Amino acid sequence: MTQPEEAVGAGRAAAAAARERGKYADDLCGLTVAPTDATTVEKLLEWALIEPDVDLVYSTRRWGRPITAFKRALVWSLRQYNGQVYGQQTRFNHHIVLYARRLEDRVAGLEQQVAALERERGRGDEA
Repeated sequence: MTQPEEAVGAGRAAAAAARERGKYADDLCGLTVAPTDATTVEKLLEWALIEPDVDLVYSTRRWGRPITAFKRALVWSLRQYNGQVYGQQTRFNHHIVLYARRLEDRVAGLEQQVAALERERGRGDEA
């Protein structure tokens, strides 16, 4: 029987060996999200709003119409619950974005203070 301490080492060794064989791709099987610098707070606030589209609820099966009707009836019958959940999640998303905005403003202020101190220190060295 393997002890937990031994299992961790064995697992890491097995993962390293699999990685060498090319088992784990660095790009996560093509599921990567390229970072963008163009994301603004306004865009984040827009993305924070959850607005599910009922028209996207459908079935692609052979007899999809009755399944689609059932799914849409289910969405309709759960609208109060889903509305509450979407509302809570949207509120949380907005608070997180606004918190990030405050942190961004704070960092900018601190960077300005550091730059001002560096300028003052540079002048003091010249004298």
